[in-house]
Amino acid sequence: MSELKSLLRLGALGAVAAVCVANVVGVARRGPSVSGVSSWDHDPVVAARMKYARVREALSAKGVSGPIGFIDDLPPGVDADPSVQDYYLAQLWLAPLVLDEKSLGHDWAVMSLHPGRLAAPLPAGWRKERDMGNGVWVLRRVAP
Repeated sequence: MSELKSLLRLGALGAVAAVCVANVVGVARRGPSVSGVSSWDHDPVVAARMKYARVREALSAKGVSGPIGFIDDLPPGVDADPSVQDYYLAQLWLAPLVLDEKSLGHDWAVMSLHPGRLAAPLPAGWRKERDMGNGVWVLRRVAP
């Protein structure tokens, strides 16, 4: 009887090992995508998270808790769809801070540069407090 239990345990262990090996082989066959880029890399929500990841912590460290301005670099008359999307995604990832498109009246603002723009002129009365990378600057008002 003892030998039968030992054989059953050994058989169960062998079955578990076979399933584990089959799973590892299946994952290895799928491997990374052919392009080396996952589908998440093109998701605008995930990209925005990466874009605004450090901004909230930086503003919190400065004691900023109220509404802050949001400034984009699109000139008037340009299709605003990318700007609107960026505004709402920034609001998502910077919560609980509240973003205000009309930055007047706030001491702090986030400026979002769109892809392909390495620099943009600062709005009058603002200075760049910190370049957060990924085209995001934290601005501080220097003149009312």
